[in-house]
Amino acid sequence: MKKTLAVIAGYLLLIGFLPACQVGDGETGSLRSPEGQPPAAPSAPVAKGQQETQTPAEEAPKSVDQNLGYAPNNPNPKRIVMRLGRGEDTKDFALILDSSKKSGTDYDLLVADTDLDGSLADETAVKADGEPDRRRHQRVTVTAPFGDLDAEYAFGLHTYVRGETGEFSVWPITYINLTANDGKWSYMFLGGASSDDAGVQRFDVGGPLSLETVVKLKDRETFDIAATIKSASDQTIRLINGPGGGAQTRVRPHLVVRAPSGKTIEDKDLDYG
Repeated sequence: MKKTLAVIAGYLLLIGFLPACQVGDGETGSLRSPEGQPPAAPSAPVAKGQQETQTPAEEAPKSVDQNLGYAPNNPNPKRIVMRLGRGEDTKDFALILDSSKKSGTDYDLLVADTDLDGSLADETAVKADGEPDRRRHQRVTVTAPFGDLDAEYAFGLHTYVRGETGEFSVWPITYINLTANDGKWSYMFLGGASSDDAGVQRFDVGGPLSLETVVKLKDRETFDIAATIKSASDQTIRLINGPGGGAQTRVRPHLVVRAPSGKTIEDKDLDYG
């Protein structure tokens, strides 16, 4: 058992394959009253040293247009926000899933804030492909920061309705294209965790990456090691293309696992999930 733990506690080295991104006072006069009306009663005298105060009228709370100027057909549209970028320099990309029908769960229309101006009033809803329980929406593209760089973000939304329960879900495919000092890089992410914020489904896109490994002991000397590269918001990397030979080439992450003794347990390229 001690030997097994010592081996599993070996060193995980992931050779880097990501580019460096950082990441009135009115006049006083005599009281006058409208004709036929008694004069207004004077205000109570204010004691010396005290100031007369007035309670300002409470302002009515401003209503928030959750649909950002878009008039949905379905009374229960699905509101989505993709937070783009890293650190403090981020942009919110708003989308709404709507229906060509007045009700139901067939969200076959998508309207997106393609100019990132915070309004959907100037956008057009686009019809999706597929069937009511499985829709594939056309890819939408925007440009926003990625660290110190400008990146092109593209999203393909897939929506599903579970037949038994009628549960509705959104599964995004995210593409990020950017140009670093060493050339062009492209990333493709699958899925991702989301949070609910007052009826808005929020996804974080382009966050830090981490390596998740699963080690299974086959016998006393050999292991099966599987690794997955995910973003902080649980997006799984499907592929990475990087610069090479004048054109983009597939970049494969490489995994090296060594025991404390220095013995190499694993040394291989990883496949994308």
